[in-house]
This record gives sequence, C-alpha cells and structure tokens, in this order.
Amino acid sequence: MRIPRKGVLVLLLCGIAYPLVTLGWAMKPAVGLFSWGEAVLPAASSAILILSWRAAPPPRWLAGALAMALMIAAALIAAELLLHFPLRHVLRDRVGTFIHNRPTVTLFLLLGPVIAVLGLRKRRTLCLALLLTTVPTVLISDSEAAKLGLLAAVGTVALSYAPFAWVRRFLTVALLCLVWVQPFFGSIVVRSMPDSVVEATKGAHTRERIALWQAFSDVARRYPILGTGFASSPHMDHHPVAADIDPAYREMLKVGHPHNAFLQVWVELGAVGALWVSLLILWVMGCLAKAPDDIRGVGLMTLMSASAIALVSHGAWQGWWISAVTLAAALLTLRPKSRKSEQSPE
Repeated sequence: MRIPRKGVLVLLLCGIAYPLVTLGWAMKPAVGLFSWGEAVLPAASSAILILSWRAAPPPRWLAGALAMALMIAAALIAAELLLHFPLRHVLRDRVGTFIHNRPTVTLFLLLGPVIAVLGLRKRRTLCLALLLTTVPTVLISDSEAAKLGLLAAVGTVALSYAPFAWVRRFLTVALLCLVWVQPFFGSIVVRSMPDSVVEATKGAHTRERIALWQAFSDVARRYPILGTGFASSPHMDHHPVAADIDPAYREMLKVGHPHNAFLQVWVELGAVGALWVSLLILWVMGCLAKAPDDIRGVGLMTLMSASAIALVSHGAWQGWWISAVTLAAALLTLRPKSRKSEQSPE
C-alpha cells in the first residue's frame, strides 16, 4: 500500500530474473520460458491493478459485486457437485468432481480479502451470506487442499487472540522452517506420520503424495545450490538424475511436479530460490505488521491458507494459482471510494 523501497524492488526483480538465468541449464528452455511467462503475466497484472487502484479507487459498489460473484460461483459449484453435474452433461463437457478443485481453491483464497473489502462490521449480513455460501462449498468439494487451507485459516484465527507481534514471529519461523526442510521433507513425513493417519486420509492420495515428496526431495538434495532449472519438474523422469533416485519411488517423477510449491522451488531453483522465498516471506510479514488491524488479520490468514495449500497441491508456477494468490493480495490493498467522495464534483 506504500511505494516500495529499493531493496524490495531488487528482491522482486531477482525473483523475476533468476528463473530466466536457470533456463541456461534446464532440460527444455523453451518450455521453461513459456512457464515463466505464465507465472509472471498474472503477477504483473495484479501489480497493475494495485497501481491503478492507488491512482483512482474503484466505486463503492465493486465490493458488493465481488461478493455476489463469489456467492454465485460457489452456489453453482455446490449445485453441480450435489446434483451430479447437470450443466456438464448439457454442455457435453468432461465430468468429474476434480474439475471444480481449482475454482474452489480460488474462491477460498479470495474469501477473506473480499470480506475485508466489504468491511465485516459495516456489512455483516452480506459477509455472513458469503461465508455461509463459500465455506460449505469447500467442505463438500473434493479439494483436500482447500480443506487444509480452511483448517490453516481457523488455526490462524485462533492464534489471533494472542498478541500480534508474538503470532507474527511464531508464524514467520514456522514458514521459514517449512521452506528450509524441503530437501528432507519426504523423509520427515514418512518418519513422523503414523500409518493410521495415512490410511485415514487415503482419499487425499496421501501415500502417493509421500512417495512423490520422497522422489523430489531426493532430487533437491542432489542439486542443492542452483537447482535443475526453472520448470524442469515436468521432465524430471528424463533428467540424468532420475537414474540415481531410489527405484521404490522413481516412477513418481513422471507425475510432473511434486505437489508441493516449496519443494518445487528447491528442485528447480535450489537454495538460491529458497533464499528468495524466505526474503519474500519476511517482507510480507513486515508489510502485515504495518497494515491496519482489519487487513493485518485477514492478510495473515490468507498467507497461511495459501501456504498450506501450496504445501500439498498444484504446480508452483501454474497461471491460475499465481492469479488467485496475487489477486487476493491486490484486494487487500483495495479501498473503494466512499459514497460521499463519489457524489462530490471532481
């Protein structure tokens, strides 16, 4: 919400430039360049939104329109899931509950920021209606990642009763530890997760995910500094390192990405990428510390929810995911015009 300092601009430019540098040793640089564009384009679009909103705040009705759009989308997804896809059959599109996983995650990530824009104290009824529409949709969906994000949000709300400075330090340390344990993440999960828990969560393909994390963690340990090159995960089964991976889970390299954004950063960008992510976390936490109280709480909740989802699902650089996260961040900077300012002459 303020003009960033030079150090922040350098950080962001490094995040844009370093993946391009790693294309020099990536397996398929042309494909990597396409993936880089897919990630940068929505992030840049959200940055443009922030700058345009700073120059000319949007009208007051935009917040209500956003809430209505989310409720309509959530109701449509819930109806499709509960009624066995009547619209999909009419449109002759492919049918499967997994189809709505990405929209559900997107709705969930935008939920908190839209409520912050609405103002919970000012428009309680609309905020409550938005919650009662979106949260049940998350619960009935097949997106276990969105459910984990919801659990992280509830945990963050519970922590919010403690002093914010303490909560911020605790969560910062937790996120940084999560980033730096990734080369050993697969082994840690295998040793710490009981078989009963794995069996109870088999609907989320927990066993397959663990094997996937073991395989890609092994790759990260073999290329610890610079990584294997940006967007190399989809081709990892053809990489020379595949021959050195434990045969027990080598086949999992064919999946395409580790379903863990932090681990994917390690695999493709190495410790340099992990350092960039760590600095990004510190910057975001610093911004939240200086933000207004309503933005601070929602921002922290959104950050932890997004981190929980990123830990277990989706490719790190997929355009829809970058769009959802950066749009949520952009909405947290939004302050629509008041009714009085709309009526006043220019």
